[in-house]
Amino acid sequence: MKTLRLVFLILGGFGSLHAFSQEAQRNSWSSVSCEKEAGRLFEKEWGSGMVPGKESATLATYKSHFNESLGRCFMLVHIKTTDIKKKTKTTISILLNDVSDKTEYASYFEENEPHSKKPNRMTTCIVAGKECASEPEFESMVKSYMQD
Repeated sequence: MKTLRLVFLILGGFGSLHAFSQEAQRNSWSSVSCEKEAGRLFEKEWGSGMVPGKESATLATYKSHFNESLGRCFMLVHIKTTDIKKKTKTTISILLNDVSDKTEYASYFEENEPHSKKPNRMTTCIVAGKECASEPEFESMVKSYMQD
């Protein structure tokens, strides 16, 4: 019986240690370190944000925010790709990522062909597992992550 109690105490201690290390990681972030890490990740993925191509051009921008109440660093990336030859198709992607643990919290994707013979618009929108219907709704839902 004493051995069983000892095992539970040891396992409980490891659980507490894991929780402590997660809390320490959360507290190690600050607004400055969040901004630096988000900038580093954005530059690694998108360079300057301008991605020219033969048939399309892409512009990517980002905004970072350290959410004090959640203890997390978030990065909101806006990506717009335009068909430069035909000028008939535009895609917009918006991603909300947790820089702290490299997790995607939300994504918005819209493909729009306003100048084609048959105008077509396709939208996919998910925030924390919940579907949304539009870019304004997406922006409203991610606002709680990007401000305190």
